[in-house]
Amino acid sequence: MQELLHNDTIIYTVIAFVIFGLTQGIKWACVKPFTRKISDERTRKAINTVIYLIPFGLGMLFEYLYGVMLNGGAFSVVQGIINGSSGIALFGAWDRAYVVISGRKSNNPYETTDEGKAVKDLMDKVVEDSKIDKNDKDAIKDFWDKVK
Repeated sequence: MQELLHNDTIIYTVIAFVIFGLTQGIKWACVKPFTRKISDERTRKAINTVIYLIPFGLGMLFEYLYGVMLNGGAFSVVQGIINGSSGIALFGAWDRAYVVISGRKSNNPYETTDEGKAVKDLMDKVVEDSKIDKNDKDAIKDFWDKVK
């Protein structure tokens, strides 16, 4: 058991999975219920990005617990960041895999609303034509009015 506790590869892999699990738990127990109540989409998404900071905090905590408290070594900010990054990598992979496996559809307004589809079609046409005459102010104004 003592050898296992001093094998950094195993310890940091376990820490990454623990950080991933705790991040998922915090996400579903604390962040998501709070953000569901927010009606402004931009604000809600901005707050949801806090989820990606959680693993770094946990990485620092686990580096302190393992590196300083358990091993009696010096605190390493770099190792804390690596711990957090490993947790984020697992979190991101799981999050994307969950979307693909569950078959959840995008709620992108450019794909789900008539107005969004019209803007997307217009953008596709502009890209296909690859130009708008910069001297045709009416076409530019019309384009931007539709995009808004």
